[in-house]
Amino acid sequence: MELQVTKSKNTTLITIPNPTLLIGEAGRQFEESLLQSIDEADGQYLLDLENVEYIEEEVVGALLVLQKVLNQAGGTLKLTGIRRAVRIIVEVLRLRDFFEIVDEVMPPVASMATAAAV
Repeated sequence: MELQVTKSKNTTLITIPNPTLLIGEAGRQFEESLLQSIDEADGQYLLDLENVEYIEEEVVGALLVLQKVLNQAGGTLKLTGIRRAVRIIVEVLRLRDFFEIVDEVMPPVASMATAAAV
């Protein structure tokens, strides 16, 4: 799965460019692409889920493991752009206890100049 990775000085924005359901093979491809996008364990990452229409448990589990690894190294993974269906999953699974949810991408991050596809 192709992810758009945009880096600024302090934060890396990871975006899923096309509408998708993160289930089955698409979920596994997302996990692999996401891991390839993380180049510094102590970095600050913002995952934009605006194009995610649904996310299954295995993908949530992978996000939790990644968050733990990043936290242990001094990094973070924040979530943004969460649609209603995914927000329900976030609330039911109490993911706010593990992830900071950013309501919108901050202007400096949204206007980052350097972008690359993974």
